[in-house]
Amino acid sequence: MDEFQDLNGSQYRLIRLLADKCPVFAIGDPDQAIYGFRGADPGWFFRFRDELAAEVHVLRTNYRSDRAIVQAAAAVLGRDCDRTAARPVSTDRGRITVYAARDPGDEARWIGARIEELVGGTSHRTIDRIRGRARGLGLSDIGILYRTSRQGETVARTLDRLGLPFRMVDLQPFYCQDSLKDLYLWSLLISGRADSGHLLELLARTKGIGPRTLDRCALLLGGQNTDPLQALNQAALPLPCIRAVGTMIALREQAVAIDQDQGLLTALRQLAAKIGFAGDDPGLKRLLDLAGSVAGSLTEWGTYLEENSSTIPYEKAEAITLMTVHAAKGTEFPAVFLAGIEDDMLPLRPRESLDPDQLARHLEEERRLFYVALTRARHHLFISWCRSRRLHGRKGCGRSSHFLATLPGDLITSYRRTGRARRRHRQLSLFPDP
Repeated sequence: MDEFQDLNGSQYRLIRLLADKCPVFAIGDPDQAIYGFRGADPGWFFRFRDELAAEVHVLRTNYRSDRAIVQAAAAVLGRDCDRTAARPVSTDRGRITVYAARDPGDEARWIGARIEELVGGTSHRTIDRIRGRARGLGLSDIGILYRTSRQGETVARTLDRLGLPFRMVDLQPFYCQDSLKDLYLWSLLISGRADSGHLLELLARTKGIGPRTLDRCALLLGGQNTDPLQALNQAALPLPCIRAVGTMIALREQAVAIDQDQGLLTALRQLAAKIGFAGDDPGLKRLLDLAGSVAGSLTEWGTYLEENSSTIPYEKAEAITLMTVHAAKGTEFPAVFLAGIEDDMLPLRPRESLDPDQLARHLEEERRLFYVALTRARHHLFISWCRSRRLHGRKGCGRSSHFLATLPGDLITSYRRTGRARRRHRQLSLFPDP
Protein backbone atom coordinates (compact mmCIF):
# COMPACT_ATOMS: atom_id res chain seq x y z
CA MET A 1 0.00 0.00 0.00
CA ASP A 2 1.40 3.38 -1.07
CA GLU A 3 1.08 6.77 0.71
CA PHE A 4 0.54 5.04 4.07
CA GLN A 5 1.02 8.32 5.95
CA ASP A 6 -2.29 9.60 4.51
CA LEU A 7 -4.42 7.02 6.34
CA ASN A 8 -7.13 8.10 8.75
CA GLY A 9 -8.26 6.08 11.76
CA SER A 10 -10.92 4.01 9.95
CA GLN A 11 -8.57 3.16 7.11
CA TYR A 12 -5.86 2.18 9.57
CA ARG A 13 -8.18 -0.22 11.37
CA LEU A 14 -9.09 -1.82 8.03
CA ILE A 15 -5.43 -2.29 7.12
CA ARG A 16 -4.74 -3.81 10.55
CA LEU A 17 -7.50 -6.38 9.97
CA LEU A 18 -5.97 -7.25 6.61
CA ALA A 19 -2.52 -7.52 8.20
CA ASP A 20 -3.85 -10.23 10.53
CA LYS A 21 -4.71 -12.35 7.48
CA CYS A 22 -2.02 -11.57 4.91
CA PRO A 23 1.31 -9.75 4.47
CA VAL A 24 1.10 -5.97 4.07
CA PHE A 25 3.80 -3.94 2.34
CA ALA A 26 3.36 -0.30 3.38
CA ILE A 27 5.14 2.55 1.60
CA GLY A 28 5.06 6.09 2.87
CA ASP A 29 6.82 9.13 4.24
CA PRO A 30 5.67 10.51 7.61
CA ASP A 31 7.31 13.83 6.70
CA GLN A 32 4.67 14.22 3.98
CA ALA A 33 1.62 13.69 6.22
CA ILE A 34 -0.30 16.86 5.29
CA TYR A 35 -3.94 15.81 5.14
CA GLY A 36 -4.96 16.30 8.76
CA PHE A 37 -8.26 17.82 7.62
CA ARG A 38 -9.11 14.36 6.25
CA GLY A 39 -8.16 12.64 9.50
CA ALA A 40 -4.68 11.61 8.42
CA ASP A 41 -1.98 11.45 11.11
CA PRO A 42 1.65 10.32 10.84
CA GLY A 43 1.14 8.52 14.14
CA TRP A 44 -0.66 5.69 12.32
CA PHE A 45 2.53 5.05 10.35
CA PHE A 46 4.62 4.52 13.47
CA ARG A 47 1.87 2.63 15.28
CA PHE A 48 1.69 0.12 12.42
CA ARG A 49 5.46 -0.32 12.54
CA ASP A 50 5.48 -0.89 16.29
CA GLU A 51 2.38 -3.07 16.61
CA LEU A 52 3.49 -5.51 13.94
CA ALA A 53 7.24 -5.28 14.61
CA ALA A 54 7.50 -4.54 10.90
CA GLU A 55 10.67 -4.94 8.87
CA VAL A 56 11.74 -1.38 8.00
CA HIS A 57 13.68 -0.20 4.96
CA VAL A 58 14.62 3.50 4.88
CA LEU A 59 15.32 5.14 1.51
CA ARG A 60 17.49 8.20 1.96
CA THR A 61 18.44 8.98 -1.64
CA ASN A 62 16.70 11.92 -3.29
CA TYR A 63 16.53 11.55 -7.08
CA ARG A 64 14.48 14.69 -7.64
CA SER A 65 16.02 17.88 -6.30
CA ASP A 66 19.39 19.61 -6.48
CA ARG A 67 21.59 19.82 -3.40
CA ALA A 68 20.58 23.28 -2.12
CA ILE A 69 16.88 22.38 -2.25
CA VAL A 70 17.41 19.08 -0.42
CA GLN A 71 19.52 20.81 2.24
CA ALA A 72 16.91 23.54 2.72
CA ALA A 73 14.10 20.98 3.05
CA ALA A 74 16.10 19.00 5.61
CA ALA A 75 16.73 22.17 7.62
CA VAL A 76 12.98 22.88 7.78
CA LEU A 77 12.54 19.54 9.54
CA GLY A 78 15.53 20.24 11.80
CA ARG A 79 17.75 17.60 10.29
CA ASP A 80 21.29 17.24 9.03
CA CYS A 81 21.16 16.48 5.31
CA ASP A 82 24.40 14.47 5.42
CA ARG A 83 23.35 12.28 8.36
CA THR A 84 19.62 11.87 8.87
CA ALA A 85 17.77 13.29 5.85
CA ALA A 86 17.57 12.37 2.19
CA ARG A 87 20.79 12.80 0.25
CA PRO A 88 20.64 14.24 -3.25
CA VAL A 89 21.92 12.30 -6.23
CA SER A 90 22.45 15.49 -8.22
CA THR A 91 25.73 17.29 -7.68
CA ASP A 92 24.25 20.56 -8.97
CA ARG A 93 23.79 23.14 -6.26
CA GLY A 94 20.45 24.41 -7.48
CA ARG A 95 19.12 27.89 -6.85
CA ILE A 96 16.83 29.32 -4.17
CA THR A 97 15.69 32.93 -4.53
CA VAL A 98 13.61 34.83 -1.97
CA TYR A 99 11.70 38.04 -2.75
CA ALA A 100 9.93 40.40 -0.33
CA ALA A 101 7.07 41.90 -2.35
CA ARG A 102 5.17 45.06 -1.52
CA ASP A 103 1.75 43.42 -1.94
CA PRO A 104 0.14 40.50 -3.80
CA GLY A 105 0.02 42.49 -7.05
CA ASP A 106 3.76 43.21 -6.89
CA GLU A 107 4.38 39.56 -6.02
CA ALA A 108 2.39 38.37 -9.06
CA ARG A 109 4.23 40.75 -11.40
CA TRP A 110 7.58 39.55 -10.03
CA ILE A 111 6.59 35.95 -10.62
CA GLY A 112 5.53 36.77 -14.17
CA ALA A 113 8.83 38.52 -14.89
CA ARG A 114 10.88 35.60 -13.55
CA ILE A 115 8.85 33.15 -15.63
CA GLU A 116 9.59 35.13 -18.77
CA GLU A 117 13.28 34.88 -17.93
CA LEU A 118 12.99 31.12 -17.40
CA VAL A 119 11.27 30.47 -20.73
CA GLY A 120 13.23 33.05 -22.73
CA GLY A 121 10.39 35.51 -23.29
CA THR A 122 6.99 35.16 -24.88
CA SER A 123 7.06 38.09 -27.29
CA HIS A 124 9.65 39.66 -29.56
CA ARG A 125 10.04 42.58 -27.16
CA THR A 126 10.60 40.46 -24.05
CA ILE A 127 12.92 38.10 -25.93
CA ASP A 128 15.09 41.08 -26.81
CA ARG A 129 14.90 42.54 -23.29
CA ILE A 130 16.00 39.41 -21.42
CA ARG A 131 18.52 38.19 -23.97
CA GLY A 132 21.25 36.20 -22.26
CA ARG A 133 19.25 35.50 -19.08
CA ALA A 134 16.91 32.78 -20.38
CA ARG A 135 16.98 29.37 -18.71
CA GLY A 136 15.50 27.46 -21.63
CA LEU A 137 12.56 25.97 -19.72
CA GLY A 138 9.14 25.24 -21.14
CA LEU A 139 5.88 26.46 -19.63
CA SER A 140 5.01 22.96 -18.39
CA ASP A 141 8.30 22.93 -16.45
CA ILE A 142 6.99 25.63 -14.09
CA GLY A 143 4.71 25.24 -11.08
CA ILE A 144 3.31 28.04 -8.90
CA LEU A 145 2.23 26.83 -5.47
CA TYR A 146 0.31 28.58 -2.69
CA ARG A 147 -1.40 27.69 0.59
CA THR A 148 -4.99 28.68 -0.25
CA SER A 149 -6.88 28.66 -3.54
CA ARG A 150 -7.71 32.37 -3.33
CA GLN A 151 -4.01 33.27 -3.49
CA GLY A 152 -3.84 31.87 -6.99
CA GLU A 153 -6.41 34.31 -8.38
CA THR A 154 -4.10 37.36 -8.35
CA VAL A 155 -1.28 35.41 -9.99
CA ALA A 156 -3.69 34.00 -12.60
CA ARG A 157 -4.89 37.49 -13.58
CA THR A 158 -1.30 38.67 -14.04
CA LEU A 159 -0.33 35.67 -16.15
CA ASP A 160 -3.43 36.25 -18.27
CA ARG A 161 -2.42 39.87 -18.91
CA LEU A 162 1.07 38.71 -19.88
CA GLY A 163 -0.36 36.18 -22.31
CA LEU A 164 1.25 33.26 -20.45
CA PRO A 165 -0.82 30.05 -20.77
CA PHE A 166 -1.68 28.50 -17.40
CA ARG A 167 -4.05 26.08 -15.74
CA MET A 168 -5.23 25.92 -12.16
CA VAL A 169 -5.40 22.64 -10.25
CA ASP A 170 -7.05 22.11 -6.87
CA LEU A 171 -7.88 19.24 -4.55
CA GLN A 172 -11.38 19.50 -5.94
CA PRO A 173 -12.02 20.21 -9.64
CA PHE A 174 -13.06 23.79 -10.33
CA TYR A 175 -16.34 22.67 -11.89
CA CYS A 176 -17.42 21.11 -8.58
CA GLN A 177 -17.06 24.42 -6.76
CA ASP A 178 -19.30 27.44 -6.27
CA SER A 179 -21.78 28.33 -9.01
CA LEU A 180 -20.31 25.91 -11.56
CA LYS A 181 -21.56 23.01 -9.45
CA ASP A 182 -25.00 23.50 -11.07
CA LEU A 183 -23.56 23.10 -14.55
CA TYR A 184 -21.53 20.09 -13.44
CA LEU A 185 -24.67 18.37 -12.10
CA TRP A 186 -26.61 19.25 -15.24
CA SER A 187 -23.76 17.90 -17.39
CA LEU A 188 -23.99 14.57 -15.60
CA LEU A 189 -27.76 14.60 -16.03
CA ILE A 190 -27.88 15.31 -19.77
CA SER A 191 -25.08 12.82 -20.47
CA GLY A 192 -26.93 10.04 -18.65
CA ARG A 193 -24.25 9.78 -15.94
CA ALA A 194 -26.17 11.25 -13.00
CA ASP A 195 -26.91 8.85 -10.16
CA SER A 196 -29.57 9.22 -7.49
CA GLY A 197 -27.32 11.40 -5.32
CA HIS A 198 -26.60 13.84 -8.17
CA LEU A 199 -30.31 14.08 -9.00
CA LEU A 200 -31.27 14.71 -5.38
CA GLU A 201 -28.61 17.42 -5.08
CA LEU A 202 -29.92 19.10 -8.21
CA LEU A 203 -33.50 18.93 -6.91
CA ALA A 204 -32.35 20.40 -3.58
CA ARG A 205 -31.12 23.44 -5.52
CA THR A 206 -34.55 23.89 -7.12
CA LYS A 207 -36.91 26.51 -5.73
CA GLY A 208 -40.06 25.10 -4.14
CA ILE A 209 -38.67 21.67 -3.29
CA GLY A 210 -38.24 21.19 0.45
CA PRO A 211 -36.80 18.54 2.78
CA ARG A 212 -39.98 16.42 2.91
CA THR A 213 -40.16 16.17 -0.87
CA LEU A 214 -36.48 15.31 -1.04
CA ASP A 215 -36.96 12.57 1.56
CA ARG A 216 -39.84 11.18 -0.52
CA CYS A 217 -37.68 11.23 -3.65
CA ALA A 218 -34.84 9.49 -1.82
CA LEU A 219 -37.19 6.69 -0.76
CA LEU A 220 -38.45 6.29 -4.32
CA LEU A 221 -34.94 6.16 -5.71
CA GLY A 222 -33.66 3.66 -3.15
CA GLY A 223 -32.84 0.37 -4.83
CA GLN A 224 -33.55 1.72 -8.35
CA ASN A 225 -31.26 0.36 -11.05
CA THR A 226 -32.89 2.33 -13.86
CA ASP A 227 -32.58 5.95 -14.92
CA PRO A 228 -33.32 7.90 -11.70
CA LEU A 229 -34.96 10.73 -13.63
CA GLN A 230 -37.43 8.39 -15.28
CA ALA A 231 -38.09 6.72 -11.92
CA LEU A 232 -39.26 10.04 -10.47
CA ASN A 233 -41.19 10.92 -13.62
CA GLN A 234 -43.56 8.02 -12.95
CA ALA A 235 -44.10 8.82 -9.27
CA ALA A 236 -46.80 10.78 -7.45
CA LEU A 237 -44.97 13.84 -6.12
CA PRO A 238 -45.79 17.47 -5.22
CA LEU A 239 -46.38 19.72 -8.23
CA PRO A 240 -43.08 21.72 -7.96
CA CYS A 241 -41.13 18.46 -8.09
CA ILE A 242 -43.17 17.10 -11.02
CA ARG A 243 -42.49 20.31 -12.95
CA ALA A 244 -38.76 20.21 -12.11
CA VAL A 245 -38.46 16.59 -13.26
CA GLY A 246 -40.37 17.39 -16.47
CA THR A 247 -38.04 20.31 -17.19
CA MET A 248 -35.00 18.12 -16.61
CA ILE A 249 -36.26 15.46 -19.02
CA ALA A 250 -37.04 18.06 -21.69
CA LEU A 251 -33.64 19.76 -21.37
CA ARG A 252 -31.86 16.42 -21.50
CA GLU A 253 -33.67 15.44 -24.70
CA GLN A 254 -32.86 18.82 -26.27
CA ALA A 255 -29.19 18.60 -25.27
CA VAL A 256 -28.84 15.10 -26.75
CA ALA A 257 -30.38 16.27 -30.03
CA ILE A 258 -28.13 19.36 -30.21
CA ASP A 259 -25.05 17.28 -29.37
CA GLN A 260 -25.78 14.92 -32.26
CA ASP A 261 -26.57 17.74 -34.70
CA GLN A 262 -24.30 20.65 -33.72
CA GLY A 263 -21.76 19.20 -31.29
CA LEU A 264 -20.96 19.08 -27.59
CA LEU A 265 -19.94 22.71 -27.06
CA THR A 266 -23.13 24.07 -28.62
CA ALA A 267 -25.18 21.74 -26.44
CA LEU A 268 -23.38 22.91 -23.31
CA ARG A 269 -23.65 26.61 -24.25
CA GLN A 270 -27.40 26.37 -24.83
CA LEU A 271 -27.90 24.41 -21.62
CA ALA A 272 -25.87 26.98 -19.67
CA ALA A 273 -27.99 29.82 -21.07
CA LYS A 274 -31.22 28.06 -20.09
CA ILE A 275 -30.12 27.51 -16.49
CA GLY A 276 -29.00 31.12 -16.07
CA PHE A 277 -25.34 31.40 -17.05
CA ALA A 278 -24.19 34.53 -18.90
CA GLY A 279 -22.34 33.87 -22.13
CA ASP A 280 -19.25 35.75 -20.93
CA ASP A 281 -19.08 33.99 -17.54
CA PRO A 282 -15.36 33.20 -16.92
CA GLY A 283 -16.19 29.93 -15.20
CA LEU A 284 -18.35 28.83 -18.11
CA LYS A 285 -15.58 29.69 -20.57
CA ARG A 286 -13.11 27.64 -18.54
CA LEU A 287 -15.47 24.67 -18.42
CA LEU A 288 -16.12 24.85 -22.18
CA ASP A 289 -12.37 24.98 -22.84
CA LEU A 290 -11.96 21.83 -20.76
CA ALA A 291 -14.86 20.06 -22.47
CA GLY A 292 -13.45 20.89 -25.90
CA SER A 293 -10.06 19.44 -24.99
CA VAL A 294 -11.19 16.17 -23.36
CA ALA A 295 -14.41 15.14 -25.10
CA GLY A 296 -16.15 15.10 -28.46
CA SER A 297 -19.64 14.18 -27.35
CA LEU A 298 -21.98 14.28 -24.37
CA THR A 299 -21.21 10.64 -23.65
CA GLU A 300 -17.46 11.28 -23.55
CA TRP A 301 -17.97 14.42 -21.45
CA GLY A 302 -20.09 12.60 -18.90
CA THR A 303 -17.54 9.78 -18.72
CA TYR A 304 -14.73 12.28 -18.11
CA LEU A 305 -16.65 13.97 -15.30
CA GLU A 306 -17.56 10.64 -13.71
CA GLU A 307 -13.92 9.48 -13.73
CA ASN A 308 -12.29 12.72 -12.60
CA SER A 309 -14.68 14.55 -10.25
CA SER A 310 -13.37 12.84 -7.11
CA THR A 311 -9.68 13.08 -8.01
CA ILE A 312 -7.16 15.83 -8.61
CA PRO A 313 -7.39 16.60 -12.35
CA TYR A 314 -3.83 16.87 -13.57
CA GLU A 315 -2.94 16.29 -17.20
CA LYS A 316 0.35 17.32 -18.74
CA ALA A 317 -0.05 20.41 -20.91
CA GLU A 318 2.23 23.10 -22.29
CA ALA A 319 1.13 25.61 -19.69
CA ILE A 320 2.20 26.91 -16.29
CA THR A 321 0.57 24.97 -13.47
CA LEU A 322 -1.03 26.85 -10.56
CA MET A 323 -2.01 24.71 -7.59
CA THR A 324 -2.29 24.57 -3.83
CA VAL A 325 0.54 22.86 -1.98
CA HIS A 326 -1.88 20.12 -0.89
CA ALA A 327 -2.72 19.38 -4.53
CA ALA A 328 0.97 19.44 -5.50
CA LYS A 329 1.99 16.38 -3.49
CA GLY A 330 3.19 13.74 -5.94
CA THR A 331 4.21 16.26 -8.60
CA GLU A 332 7.55 17.86 -9.45
CA PHE A 333 8.75 20.72 -11.64
CA PRO A 334 12.18 21.93 -12.77
CA ALA A 335 11.16 25.38 -11.45
CA VAL A 336 8.77 26.11 -8.58
CA PHE A 337 7.41 29.40 -7.24
CA LEU A 338 6.11 29.40 -3.65
CA ALA A 339 3.86 32.44 -3.23
CA GLY A 340 2.60 34.06 -0.03
CA ILE A 341 5.04 32.42 2.39
CA GLU A 342 4.01 34.55 5.36
CA ASP A 343 2.94 33.96 8.93
CA ASP A 344 -0.84 33.46 9.00
CA MET A 345 -0.62 32.03 5.46
CA LEU A 346 2.01 29.30 5.84
CA PRO A 347 1.66 28.40 8.64
CA LEU A 348 -2.00 29.15 8.17
CA ARG A 349 -3.76 30.78 11.10
CA PRO A 350 -6.30 28.30 12.58
CA ARG A 351 -9.93 29.29 12.09
CA GLU A 352 -10.77 28.44 15.69
CA SER A 353 -9.04 28.52 19.05
CA LEU A 354 -6.85 25.50 19.72
CA ASP A 355 -5.46 24.21 22.97
CA PRO A 356 -1.63 24.03 23.22
CA ASP A 357 -1.42 20.40 22.08
CA GLN A 358 -3.73 20.98 19.11
CA LEU A 359 -1.82 24.12 18.12
CA ALA A 360 1.49 22.24 18.26
CA ARG A 361 0.10 19.50 16.00
CA HIS A 362 -1.26 22.12 13.61
CA LEU A 363 2.09 23.90 13.35
CA GLU A 364 3.95 20.63 12.78
CA GLU A 365 1.62 19.73 9.93
CA GLU A 366 2.11 23.19 8.44
CA ARG A 367 5.88 22.64 8.72
CA ARG A 368 5.54 19.35 6.85
CA LEU A 369 3.43 21.17 4.25
CA PHE A 370 6.25 23.67 3.72
CA TYR A 371 8.69 20.76 3.40
CA VAL A 372 6.48 19.20 0.72
CA ALA A 373 6.33 22.53 -1.12
CA LEU A 374 10.12 22.91 -1.17
CA THR A 375 10.69 19.40 -2.45
CA ARG A 376 8.43 19.86 -5.50
CA ALA A 377 11.32 21.82 -7.10
CA ARG A 378 14.12 20.10 -8.99
CA HIS A 379 16.49 22.93 -9.95
CA HIS A 380 15.00 26.41 -9.42
CA LEU A 381 13.07 27.46 -6.33
CA PHE A 382 11.58 30.95 -5.95
CA ILE A 383 9.98 31.96 -2.65
CA SER A 384 8.01 35.20 -2.21
CA TRP A 385 6.12 36.91 0.59
CA CYS A 386 4.24 40.21 0.90
CA ARG A 387 4.87 43.06 3.30
CA SER A 388 1.20 44.06 3.01
CA ARG A 389 -1.76 41.78 2.40
CA ARG A 390 -5.48 42.11 3.03
CA LEU A 391 -6.69 39.28 5.27
CA HIS A 392 -10.28 38.78 6.41
CA GLY A 393 -11.21 42.15 4.91
CA ARG A 394 -8.45 44.05 6.71
CA LYS A 395 -5.17 45.32 5.40
CA GLY A 396 -2.25 44.37 7.61
CA CYS A 397 1.51 44.34 7.68
CA GLY A 398 2.79 40.99 6.53
CA ARG A 399 5.70 39.12 8.05
CA SER A 400 7.71 36.47 6.33
CA SER A 401 6.90 32.99 7.59
CA HIS A 402 9.04 31.94 10.51
CA PHE A 403 9.65 28.75 8.52
CA LEU A 404 11.85 30.83 6.21
CA ALA A 405 14.17 31.55 9.13
CA THR A 406 15.01 27.84 9.28
CA LEU A 407 16.58 27.90 5.80
CA PRO A 408 20.40 28.18 5.90
CA GLY A 409 21.45 31.65 4.77
CA ASP A 410 24.20 30.39 2.49
CA LEU A 411 21.58 28.61 0.34
CA ILE A 412 19.49 31.74 -0.26
CA THR A 413 19.79 34.56 -2.77
CA SER A 414 17.66 37.57 -1.83
CA TYR A 415 16.20 39.28 -4.88
CA ARG A 416 16.44 43.04 -4.65
CA ARG A 417 14.52 45.22 -7.07
CA THR A 418 16.68 47.99 -8.48
CA GLY A 419 15.48 51.31 -9.77
CA ARG A 420 14.66 51.52 -13.44
CA ALA A 421 17.63 52.65 -15.41
CA ARG A 422 17.06 55.00 -18.32
CA ARG A 423 17.59 53.09 -21.53
CA ARG A 424 18.62 54.53 -24.84
CA HIS A 425 16.23 53.83 -27.65
CA ARG A 426 17.47 51.24 -30.09
CA GLN A 427 15.92 49.40 -32.96
CA LEU A 428 14.80 45.86 -32.10
CA SER A 429 16.19 43.11 -34.29
CA LEU A 430 13.86 40.92 -36.33
CA PHE A 431 16.24 38.03 -35.78
CA PRO A 432 17.29 37.80 -32.09
CA ASP A 433 20.40 35.90 -31.21
CA PRO A 434 19.83 32.17 -30.65
